[in-house]
Amino acid sequence: MATAPASAENLARRDPRLAGGCALLRKGKQRRTKAGGWVLAALANTFFATARALPLGTASNFGGFVGRTLGTTLMKDRNIARNLAIAFPNLSLPERDRLAAGIADNLGRVIAEMPHLEAFRNATHNTRIDIEGLDYLPKSGPSVFVGGHLSNWEVGVVALCKHLGGLNTLYSPIGAPAVDRQLQFFRAKTGANYLERNRSSLRTIFDDMESGRSVAMLIDQRVATGPTVNFFGRPALASNLPARLAMRFNIPIIPVDGSRITPNHFVIRLHQPIRPTDYPIENQEQAMTQAMMTAIENIVRRSPDVWFCNKARWKDTVSTMPAADEAQAPLAGTMTAKEEF
Repeated sequence: MATAPASAENLARRDPRLAGGCALLRKGKQRRTKAGGWVLAALANTFFATARALPLGTASNFGGFVGRTLGTTLMKDRNIARNLAIAFPNLSLPERDRLAAGIADNLGRVIAEMPHLEAFRNATHNTRIDIEGLDYLPKSGPSVFVGGHLSNWEVGVVALCKHLGGLNTLYSPIGAPAVDRQLQFFRAKTGANYLERNRSSLRTIFDDMESGRSVAMLIDQRVATGPTVNFFGRPALASNLPARLAMRFNIPIIPVDGSRITPNHFVIRLHQPIRPTDYPIENQEQAMTQAMMTAIENIVRRSPDVWFCNKARWKDTVSTMPAADEAQAPLAGTMTAKEEF
């Protein structure tokens, strides 16, 4: 039976004489990784500089062209193809290829629109954001807004901030520090406080909710642990953070999505709130998480060609089903690092 190649560390442990050569291998890999980061940063800076210099509409169209042209390079297209095949098994291969092309186009537009988020925030350069479903917002107190990687999700943050005066939102770094810094520079123009997904951010969210500040997060991607829900007819693990926040503060979870009417005009929709009081206490967390993921599934089904599903969404993982009494415990004391996000 073939065996996987040993890592440099394992080789060095097995035979100390190989330690010097293994160290050289590690240094070579680190140099290649650093060089790749420099190349990515240079390409990203060139792309962002071009997009910023262009009018918003032209920049968005430019990004769409780059996305369609270089989509297989920019995206994990095998994951996207697999996710679409699972979510939409009745579609033919050409139909799923058409969706994948739309996803690549949308991703390019999202990236090219990043330098123009400030224009949406300030309603300049003929930008326009319409918000539907404002009646779903509570009269007072915070909410937990949840959405997916659809259309331009960053514009949704702008819309919520303009109406609420600010909120916290979670993000995951892409792993290239120079590019992440550039993205954070653009995101700072939205009016939101972007928090990296980690343990300390949970405390910030918790404290700010005590003061009435809402939080927004994208919950369509796979998590390592959490309640098992039905997502597109398949078992999937989902984040329990929105449900636990809603239960802890007795506030609604509000699904959000948006549509790009033109590059300058977006419509953001708030959907039927998911309230703790609508579910029995003994099954509250599970039921709310399922309702949340069903809402996201319905949103994706309406616009699958803009669903950026580049990570393997369905994977065999062990689920954790917290007991009812655990779900009622203080929030910060019941969550592990993996369960949080």
